[in-house]
Amino acid sequence: MTVTNDNGVLRVILSEAETVHYGIDAVLFDERSKEAKASLKKLLKIAAIQHKVSLDASRFSIEIYPIFDGGCEIFFVPRLNVGRKFKAVKKHRRQRTFAIELKDGEAVLEVCCRLFKAGITAENRLFKVKRGYRLVIEVDSKVLTAVGELSSKVVDSPLEIAKTLEYGVEICRNAVERIGLTLDGR
Repeated sequence: MTVTNDNGVLRVILSEAETVHYGIDAVLFDERSKEAKASLKKLLKIAAIQHKVSLDASRFSIEIYPIFDGGCEIFFVPRLNVGRKFKAVKKHRRQRTFAIELKDGEAVLEVCCRLFKAGITAENRLFKVKRGYRLVIEVDSKVLTAVGELSSKVVDSPLEIAKTLEYGVEICRNAVERIGLTLDGR
């Protein structure tokens, strides 16, 4: 488990084994269960102790994102108390994991080629799913506008992405770079 503190935002990165050990895999599928809430509270306490963050005055919103190795990334973001004055913090655009659903191989080739030509070589994986293909990639949401008309839909739900990673048949890793290099040399 890796824990970092960035201006009060606690970021916890768990491996696949740690995700199962702490019960976070259950959170991804049933976030309202008592076990899921207890698991998240336990992780928050561990992270807060490691970075000496006070839990009594703050409430946290929680964001969970699956990562490619089967683990997950959890952000505990403190909510600001009403009535207190805080400096405005400029939000930085964060990359998120998306699954771009494509209906056929031609669309896969075109999307990979466009992303490669745009210089996007973020970690990505191509999967065969029931309805065609899914390219799971971690990018800024603005990048998706370049390939929007070629995709059937873009999925950003952690549950749907986890289902793709679990049940999809992986075709290759780094598909954008591999296909882009191949088609660029035609």
